[in-house]
Amino acid sequence: MGDLIKKNLLSIIALTVGLAALIASWIISSGMTKAQIEDVRQDAVREANAINSILVDYELPPLRPGEEPWSLTRVTPNARMTQVVGERLRGLVSQSEQVREAAIAHNRAGKNVLVQGLFPAPEDADAQRVSLSARMVAAWPVAHQQLLEDVNAGQAMDGAQLTDRLTNRRKEIVQSIRGSRANQELSAEEEAEITEELVALRLSLLKAHADNYTVFADKGIFRKLSEVPSDGLVTADRYQSLFWDWQHAYWVHRDLMMAVAKANDGMGVSAAPVKRIISITLEGAYNSEVTTGDLSQPIPEDYTRAFTGRNGGNPLYDVRYADVEAIIDLARLPEIENAISSTNFMTLIDLDYTEYSPDQDLRQGYFYGDQSLVRARMRIETVWIRSWIEEFLPPRVREAMGLPVETDTPDDDDADQF
Repeated sequence: MGDLIKKNLLSIIALTVGLAALIASWIISSGMTKAQIEDVRQDAVREANAINSILVDYELPPLRPGEEPWSLTRVTPNARMTQVVGERLRGLVSQSEQVREAAIAHNRAGKNVLVQGLFPAPEDADAQRVSLSARMVAAWPVAHQQLLEDVNAGQAMDGAQLTDRLTNRRKEIVQSIRGSRANQELSAEEEAEITEELVALRLSLLKAHADNYTVFADKGIFRKLSEVPSDGLVTADRYQSLFWDWQHAYWVHRDLMMAVAKANDGMGVSAAPVKRIISITLEGAYNSEVTTGDLSQPIPEDYTRAFTGRNGGNPLYDVRYADVEAIIDLARLPEIENAISSTNFMTLIDLDYTEYSPDQDLRQGYFYGDQSLVRARMRIETVWIRSWIEEFLPPRVREAMGLPVETDTPDDDDADQF
Protein backbone atom coordinates (compact mmCIF):
# COMPACT_ATOMS: atom_id res chain seq x y z
CA MET A 1 0.00 0.00 0.00
CA GLY A 2 2.84 2.41 0.88
CA ASP A 3 4.46 1.87 -2.50
CA LEU A 4 1.17 2.56 -4.25
CA ILE A 5 0.81 5.88 -2.41
CA LYS A 6 4.42 6.89 -3.17
CA LYS A 7 4.06 6.13 -6.88
CA ASN A 8 0.74 7.98 -7.20
CA LEU A 9 1.35 10.82 -4.75
CA LEU A 10 0.19 13.68 -6.99
CA SER A 11 -2.95 11.78 -8.00
CA ILE A 12 -3.78 11.09 -4.36
CA ILE A 13 -3.35 14.76 -3.37
CA ALA A 14 -5.57 15.87 -6.24
CA LEU A 15 -8.13 13.25 -5.29
CA THR A 16 -8.10 14.37 -1.65
CA VAL A 17 -8.68 18.01 -2.61
CA GLY A 18 -11.52 16.96 -4.90
CA LEU A 19 -13.10 14.87 -2.19
CA ALA A 20 -12.85 17.75 0.28
CA ALA A 21 -14.83 19.96 -2.10
CA LEU A 22 -17.45 17.27 -2.57
CA ILE A 23 -17.70 16.75 1.22
CA ALA A 24 -18.18 20.49 1.78
CA SER A 25 -21.00 20.58 -0.74
CA TRP A 26 -22.62 17.58 0.90
CA ILE A 27 -22.36 19.16 4.35
CA ILE A 28 -24.10 22.32 3.22
CA SER A 29 -26.85 20.52 1.33
CA SER A 30 -27.61 17.77 3.85
CA GLY A 31 -27.50 19.71 7.13
CA MET A 32 -25.10 17.35 8.94
CA THR A 33 -24.95 17.40 12.74
CA LYS A 34 -21.96 18.88 14.53
CA ALA A 35 -20.90 15.40 15.69
CA GLN A 36 -20.97 14.13 12.13
CA ILE A 37 -19.04 17.16 10.94
CA GLU A 38 -16.40 16.61 13.64
CA ASP A 39 -16.06 12.93 12.70
CA VAL A 40 -15.54 13.84 9.05
CA ARG A 41 -13.05 16.56 10.02
CA GLN A 42 -11.02 14.17 12.14
CA ASP A 43 -11.00 11.58 9.35
CA ALA A 44 -9.73 14.23 6.90
CA VAL A 45 -7.03 15.36 9.33
CA ARG A 46 -5.87 11.78 9.81
CA GLU A 47 -5.68 11.22 6.08
CA ALA A 48 -3.81 14.49 5.57
CA ASN A 49 -1.34 13.62 8.32
CA ALA A 50 -0.79 10.19 6.76
CA ILE A 51 0.02 11.80 3.42
CA ASN A 52 2.32 14.38 5.03
CA SER A 53 4.21 11.66 6.88
CA ILE A 54 5.12 9.82 3.66
CA LEU A 55 8.91 9.60 3.23
CA VAL A 56 10.47 8.76 -0.13
CA ASP A 57 13.94 7.95 -1.47
CA TYR A 58 15.40 9.68 -4.52
CA GLU A 59 18.27 8.11 -6.47
CA LEU A 60 19.92 9.00 -9.78
CA PRO A 61 22.35 6.56 -11.43
CA PRO A 62 26.08 7.38 -11.64
CA LEU A 63 27.37 8.93 -14.85
CA ARG A 64 30.66 7.02 -14.88
CA PRO A 65 31.55 3.47 -13.80
CA GLY A 66 32.84 3.35 -10.25
CA GLU A 67 31.07 6.51 -9.13
CA GLU A 68 28.45 6.44 -6.38
CA PRO A 69 24.83 7.19 -7.33
CA TRP A 70 23.34 10.51 -6.20
CA SER A 71 20.66 9.92 -3.60
CA LEU A 72 18.41 11.49 -0.96
CA THR A 73 16.82 9.11 1.51
CA ARG A 74 13.64 9.39 3.59
CA VAL A 75 12.66 12.93 2.65
CA THR A 76 9.21 14.47 2.51
CA PRO A 77 8.12 15.10 -1.09
CA ASN A 78 7.25 18.66 -1.92
CA ALA A 79 7.46 21.10 -4.79
CA ARG A 80 10.92 22.35 -3.82
CA MET A 81 12.30 18.81 -3.47
CA THR A 82 10.83 17.84 -6.85
CA GLN A 83 12.53 20.90 -8.37
CA VAL A 84 15.90 19.99 -6.81
CA VAL A 85 15.75 16.42 -8.13
CA GLY A 86 14.61 17.65 -11.53
CA GLU A 87 17.52 20.09 -11.77
CA ARG A 88 19.94 17.35 -10.78
CA LEU A 89 18.48 15.01 -13.39
CA ARG A 90 18.71 17.67 -16.11
CA GLY A 91 22.35 18.26 -15.15
CA LEU A 92 23.03 14.54 -15.38
CA VAL A 93 21.42 14.36 -18.81
CA SER A 94 23.49 17.34 -19.95
CA GLN A 95 26.71 15.76 -18.70
CA SER A 96 25.76 12.48 -20.35
CA GLU A 97 25.26 14.27 -23.67
CA GLN A 98 28.66 15.95 -23.31
CA VAL A 99 30.29 12.60 -22.59
CA ARG A 100 28.52 11.09 -25.60
CA GLU A 101 29.76 13.85 -27.92
CA ALA A 102 33.29 13.68 -26.48
CA ALA A 103 33.40 9.89 -26.87
CA ILE A 104 32.31 10.02 -30.51
CA ALA A 105 34.76 12.85 -31.27
CA HIS A 106 37.59 10.89 -29.61
CA ASN A 107 36.76 7.69 -31.49
CA ARG A 108 36.33 9.47 -34.81
CA ALA A 109 39.29 11.88 -34.65
CA GLY A 110 41.42 11.78 -37.81
CA LYS A 111 39.23 9.18 -39.49
CA ASN A 112 38.84 10.31 -43.09
CA VAL A 113 37.85 8.04 -45.94
CA LEU A 114 40.56 7.26 -48.47
CA VAL A 115 38.31 7.72 -51.53
CA GLN A 116 35.44 10.19 -51.49
CA GLY A 117 32.22 8.87 -53.00
CA LEU A 118 32.98 5.22 -52.32
CA PHE A 119 31.20 4.91 -48.96
CA PRO A 120 28.54 4.02 -48.13
CA ALA A 121 27.89 3.48 -51.85
CA PRO A 122 28.58 5.34 -55.12
CA GLU A 123 25.71 7.39 -56.47
CA ASP A 124 25.90 5.37 -59.67
CA ALA A 125 27.56 2.08 -58.79
CA ASP A 126 27.49 0.66 -62.31
CA ALA A 127 29.17 3.69 -63.85
CA GLN A 128 31.60 4.45 -61.02
CA ARG A 129 32.61 1.02 -59.76
CA VAL A 130 35.66 0.61 -61.99
CA SER A 131 37.03 4.12 -61.49
CA LEU A 132 36.44 4.16 -57.73
CA SER A 133 37.92 0.68 -57.40
CA ALA A 134 41.06 1.76 -59.21
CA ARG A 135 41.33 4.85 -57.01
CA MET A 136 40.97 2.78 -53.83
CA VAL A 137 43.58 0.26 -54.95
CA ALA A 138 45.97 3.12 -55.67
CA ALA A 139 45.19 5.04 -52.46
CA TRP A 140 45.52 2.04 -50.13
CA PRO A 141 49.35 1.64 -50.16
CA VAL A 142 49.99 5.38 -50.58
CA ALA A 143 48.02 6.13 -47.42
CA HIS A 144 50.12 3.66 -45.45
CA GLN A 145 53.35 5.15 -46.72
CA GLN A 146 52.11 8.58 -45.65
CA LEU A 147 51.17 7.15 -42.26
CA LEU A 148 54.74 5.96 -41.75
CA GLU A 149 56.02 9.41 -42.63
CA ASP A 150 53.53 11.03 -40.26
CA VAL A 151 54.93 9.08 -37.30
CA ASN A 152 58.53 9.54 -38.51
CA ALA A 153 59.16 5.83 -39.08
CA GLY A 154 62.35 4.81 -40.85
CA GLN A 155 64.34 1.81 -41.99
CA ALA A 156 67.77 0.42 -41.21
CA MET A 157 70.83 2.28 -42.44
CA ASP A 158 71.77 1.35 -45.98
CA GLY A 159 74.58 -1.20 -45.89
CA ALA A 160 76.43 0.20 -48.89
CA GLN A 161 76.39 3.69 -47.43
CA LEU A 162 77.73 2.41 -44.11
CA THR A 163 80.50 0.45 -45.83
CA ASP A 164 81.58 3.51 -47.84
CA ARG A 165 81.79 5.62 -44.68
CA LEU A 166 83.90 3.02 -42.89
CA THR A 167 86.14 2.38 -45.92
CA ASN A 168 86.85 6.08 -46.35
CA ARG A 169 87.61 6.48 -42.65
CA ARG A 170 90.05 3.55 -42.75
CA LYS A 171 91.89 5.15 -45.67
CA GLU A 172 92.18 8.38 -43.70
CA ILE A 173 93.56 6.60 -40.64
CA VAL A 174 96.04 4.52 -42.66
CA GLN A 175 97.29 7.60 -44.49
CA SER A 176 97.74 9.41 -41.19
CA ILE A 177 99.70 6.53 -39.68
CA ARG A 178 101.97 5.97 -42.62
CA GLY A 179 102.67 9.60 -43.18
CA SER A 180 106.09 9.90 -44.76
CA ARG A 181 107.70 7.00 -42.92
CA ALA A 182 109.71 4.52 -44.90
CA ASN A 183 108.00 1.39 -43.57
CA GLN A 184 104.54 1.41 -45.07
CA GLU A 185 103.48 -1.86 -43.42
CA LEU A 186 101.02 -1.59 -40.52
CA SER A 187 101.80 -3.49 -37.37
CA ALA A 188 99.32 -5.84 -35.69
CA GLU A 189 98.95 -3.29 -32.94
CA GLU A 190 98.09 -0.56 -35.44
CA GLU A 191 95.60 -2.81 -37.19
CA ALA A 192 93.91 -3.54 -33.85
CA GLU A 193 93.66 0.17 -33.09
CA ILE A 194 92.15 0.85 -36.50
CA THR A 195 89.61 -1.95 -36.03
CA GLU A 196 88.65 -0.62 -32.59
CA GLU A 197 88.12 2.87 -33.97
CA LEU A 198 86.08 1.61 -36.91
CA VAL A 199 83.84 -0.48 -34.64
CA ALA A 200 83.18 2.59 -32.50
CA LEU A 201 82.52 4.66 -35.63
CA ARG A 202 80.14 2.03 -36.98
CA LEU A 203 78.08 2.07 -33.77
CA SER A 204 78.10 5.86 -33.75
CA LEU A 205 76.89 6.06 -37.33
CA LEU A 206 74.12 3.48 -36.68
CA LYS A 207 72.98 5.32 -33.55
CA ALA A 208 72.92 8.66 -35.35
CA HIS A 209 70.85 7.11 -38.14
CA ALA A 210 68.45 5.45 -35.69
CA ASP A 211 67.90 8.68 -33.81
CA ASN A 212 66.73 10.39 -36.98
CA TYR A 213 63.54 8.31 -36.57
CA THR A 214 60.92 7.68 -33.91
CA VAL A 215 60.60 3.97 -34.71
CA PHE A 216 61.83 1.44 -37.26
CA ALA A 217 59.04 0.31 -39.59
CA ASP A 218 58.24 -0.07 -43.29
CA LYS A 219 55.14 -0.84 -45.35
CA GLY A 220 55.76 -4.55 -44.99
CA ILE A 221 54.52 -4.43 -41.39
CA PHE A 222 50.92 -3.96 -42.59
CA ARG A 223 50.03 -7.52 -43.46
CA LYS A 224 46.71 -6.57 -45.08
CA LEU A 225 48.55 -4.63 -47.79
CA SER A 226 49.21 -7.99 -49.42
CA GLU A 227 45.50 -8.21 -50.25
CA VAL A 228 45.76 -5.76 -53.15
CA PRO A 229 44.48 -7.69 -56.21
CA SER A 230 47.08 -8.16 -58.91
CA ASP A 231 44.76 -6.89 -61.65
CA GLY A 232 43.91 -3.75 -59.69
CA LEU A 233 40.18 -4.48 -59.75
CA VAL A 234 37.65 -6.61 -57.89
CA THR A 235 34.28 -8.01 -58.82
CA ALA A 236 31.04 -6.15 -58.24
CA ASP A 237 30.01 -8.75 -55.66
CA ARG A 238 33.10 -8.17 -53.51
CA TYR A 239 34.19 -4.59 -53.86
CA GLN A 240 31.91 -3.12 -51.20
CA SER A 241 32.92 -5.51 -48.43
CA LEU A 242 36.59 -5.72 -49.44
CA PHE A 243 37.11 -1.98 -49.70
CA TRP A 244 35.24 -1.30 -46.48
CA ASP A 245 37.52 -3.81 -44.77
CA TRP A 246 40.53 -1.94 -46.18
CA GLN A 247 39.13 1.40 -45.07
CA HIS A 248 38.47 0.23 -41.54
CA ALA A 249 41.81 -1.59 -41.39
CA TYR A 250 43.55 1.65 -42.31
CA TRP A 251 41.83 3.41 -39.40
CA VAL A 252 43.00 0.65 -37.04
CA HIS A 253 46.53 0.85 -38.46
CA ARG A 254 46.50 4.60 -38.00
CA ASP A 255 45.47 4.42 -34.35
CA LEU A 256 48.11 1.79 -33.60
CA MET A 257 50.90 3.79 -35.21
CA MET A 258 49.76 6.97 -33.48
CA ALA A 259 49.93 5.06 -30.18
CA VAL A 260 53.52 4.07 -30.99
CA ALA A 261 54.38 7.69 -31.76
CA LYS A 262 52.79 8.78 -28.48
CA ALA A 263 54.71 6.16 -26.50
CA ASN A 264 58.02 7.20 -28.08
CA ASP A 265 57.17 10.88 -27.58
CA GLY A 266 59.52 12.28 -30.21
CA MET A 267 62.55 10.37 -28.96
CA GLY A 268 65.03 8.73 -31.29
CA VAL A 269 64.90 4.96 -31.58
CA SER A 270 67.86 4.38 -29.24
CA ALA A 271 66.00 6.04 -26.35
CA ALA A 272 62.42 5.06 -27.23
CA PRO A 273 60.38 2.27 -25.58
CA VAL A 274 59.18 0.89 -28.95
CA LYS A 275 62.20 0.19 -31.14
CA ARG A 276 60.81 -1.54 -34.18
CA ILE A 277 57.41 -2.69 -35.48
CA ILE A 278 57.76 -6.07 -37.17
CA SER A 279 54.15 -6.71 -38.13
CA ILE A 280 50.55 -5.64 -37.56
CA THR A 281 47.97 -8.35 -38.20
CA LEU A 282 44.24 -7.72 -37.91
CA GLU A 283 41.45 -10.18 -37.35
CA GLY A 284 38.78 -10.19 -40.04
CA ALA A 285 36.32 -7.34 -40.35
CA TYR A 286 33.95 -7.24 -37.40
CA ASN A 287 30.84 -7.79 -39.54
CA SER A 288 29.68 -10.96 -37.79
CA GLU A 289 27.71 -11.81 -34.65
CA VAL A 290 26.19 -8.34 -34.69
CA THR A 291 23.17 -7.55 -32.57
CA THR A 292 20.86 -4.58 -32.82
CA GLY A 293 18.36 -3.16 -30.40
CA ASP A 294 17.62 -0.46 -27.90
CA LEU A 295 20.54 1.06 -26.01
CA SER A 296 18.39 1.21 -22.89
CA GLN A 297 18.98 -2.53 -22.52
CA PRO A 298 22.14 -3.71 -20.68
CA ILE A 299 25.05 -4.73 -22.89
CA PRO A 300 26.04 -8.32 -22.04
CA GLU A 301 29.64 -8.94 -21.02
CA ASP A 302 31.80 -11.78 -22.32
CA TYR A 303 35.11 -12.58 -20.62
CA THR A 304 36.03 -15.51 -22.85
CA ARG A 305 38.04 -13.35 -25.28
CA ALA A 306 39.43 -10.61 -23.06
CA PHE A 307 39.50 -9.48 -19.46
CA THR A 308 37.67 -6.29 -20.48
CA GLY A 309 34.46 -8.27 -20.94
CA ARG A 310 33.57 -6.18 -23.99
CA ASN A 311 31.36 -8.13 -26.33
CA GLY A 312 31.51 -6.52 -29.74
CA GLY A 313 28.68 -6.39 -32.20
CA ASN A 314 26.13 -4.74 -29.92
CA PRO A 315 24.01 -1.61 -30.57
CA LEU A 316 26.63 0.65 -28.97
CA TYR A 317 29.98 -0.52 -30.34
CA ASP A 318 31.90 -3.07 -32.40
CA VAL A 319 35.29 -4.60 -31.63
CA ARG A 320 38.26 -5.51 -33.83
CA TYR A 321 41.43 -7.18 -32.57
CA ALA A 322 45.00 -6.52 -33.69
CA ASP A 323 48.23 -8.43 -33.07
CA VAL A 324 51.34 -6.25 -33.05
CA GLU A 325 54.83 -7.78 -33.10
CA ALA A 326 57.56 -5.41 -32.05
CA ILE A 327 60.97 -5.02 -30.47
CA ILE A 328 60.38 -3.11 -27.23
CA ASP A 329 62.11 -2.10 -24.02
CA LEU A 330 60.24 -4.30 -21.53
CA ALA A 331 61.10 -2.05 -18.59
CA ARG A 332 59.00 0.67 -20.20
CA LEU A 333 55.92 -1.40 -20.92
CA PRO A 334 53.71 0.92 -18.75
CA GLU A 335 54.50 3.82 -21.11
CA ILE A 336 53.48 1.71 -24.09
CA GLU A 337 50.28 0.54 -22.43
CA ASN A 338 49.29 4.08 -21.43
CA ALA A 339 49.89 5.35 -24.95
CA ILE A 340 47.68 2.62 -26.40
CA SER A 341 44.78 3.32 -24.05
CA SER A 342 44.96 7.10 -24.43
CA THR A 343 45.18 7.20 -28.24
CA ASN A 344 41.69 5.79 -28.76
CA PHE A 345 39.39 3.21 -27.20
CA MET A 346 42.11 0.56 -27.29
CA THR A 347 43.32 -1.85 -24.62
CA LEU A 348 46.38 -4.09 -24.40
CA ILE A 349 44.67 -7.37 -23.51
CA ASP A 350 47.52 -9.86 -23.90
CA LEU A 351 51.31 -9.87 -24.08
CA ASP A 352 53.76 -12.64 -24.96
CA TYR A 353 57.48 -11.98 -25.23
CA THR A 354 60.90 -13.61 -25.48
CA GLU A 355 64.31 -12.20 -24.68
CA TYR A 356 65.96 -10.77 -27.74
CA SER A 357 69.56 -10.38 -28.81
CA PRO A 358 70.02 -7.43 -31.18
CA ASP A 359 73.24 -8.76 -32.76
CA GLN A 360 71.65 -10.02 -35.96
CA ASP A 361 69.63 -6.85 -36.42
CA LEU A 362 72.70 -4.76 -35.69
CA ARG A 363 74.51 -6.46 -38.55
CA GLN A 364 71.56 -5.50 -40.77
CA GLY A 365 71.79 -1.84 -39.74
CA TYR A 366 69.23 -1.64 -36.90
CA PHE A 367 70.48 0.06 -33.73
CA TYR A 368 68.17 -0.25 -30.70
CA GLY A 369 70.28 1.02 -27.83
CA ASP A 370 71.28 -0.87 -24.71
CA GLN A 371 68.06 -1.70 -22.85
CA SER A 372 66.05 -4.73 -21.73
CA LEU A 373 65.04 -5.74 -25.23
CA VAL A 374 62.35 -8.32 -25.92
CA ARG A 375 60.44 -9.43 -28.99
CA ALA A 376 56.81 -8.93 -27.98
CA ARG A 377 53.46 -9.94 -29.40
CA MET A 378 50.84 -7.52 -28.15
CA ARG A 379 47.15 -8.27 -28.64
CA ILE A 380 45.14 -5.08 -28.72
CA GLU A 381 41.39 -4.64 -28.54
CA THR A 382 40.03 -1.71 -30.54
CA VAL A 383 36.49 -0.40 -30.00
CA TRP A 384 34.39 1.47 -32.58
CA ILE A 385 31.24 3.38 -31.66
CA ARG A 386 28.45 2.22 -33.94
CA SER A 387 26.60 5.53 -34.43
CA TRP A 388 29.32 7.29 -36.47
CA ILE A 389 30.58 4.15 -38.22
CA GLU A 390 27.14 3.32 -39.62
CA GLU A 391 27.06 6.29 -41.96
CA PHE A 392 29.94 4.73 -43.95
CA LEU A 393 28.77 1.11 -44.06
CA PRO A 394 28.05 -0.11 -47.62
CA PRO A 395 24.71 -1.88 -48.14
CA ARG A 396 26.30 -5.31 -48.53
CA VAL A 397 28.21 -4.84 -45.28
CA ARG A 398 25.07 -3.72 -43.46
CA GLU A 399 23.30 -6.80 -44.74
CA ALA A 400 26.14 -9.08 -43.61
CA MET A 401 26.09 -7.44 -40.18
CA GLY A 402 22.37 -7.95 -39.81
CA LEU A 403 21.69 -4.21 -39.88
CA PRO A 404 18.76 -2.68 -41.76
CA VAL A 405 19.73 -1.64 -45.27
CA GLU A 406 18.54 1.92 -45.68
CA THR A 407 19.56 5.00 -47.58
CA ASP A 408 19.10 7.46 -44.75
CA THR A 409 21.72 7.70 -42.02
CA PRO A 410 20.23 7.10 -38.54
CA ASP A 411 19.60 10.30 -36.61
CA ASP A 412 22.02 10.79 -33.71
CA ASP A 413 19.12 12.15 -31.68
CA ASP A 414 17.18 8.88 -31.85
CA ALA A 415 16.76 7.15 -28.51
CA ASP A 416 18.42 3.97 -29.74
CA GLN A 417 21.56 5.70 -31.05
CA PHE A 418 24.63 6.49 -29.00
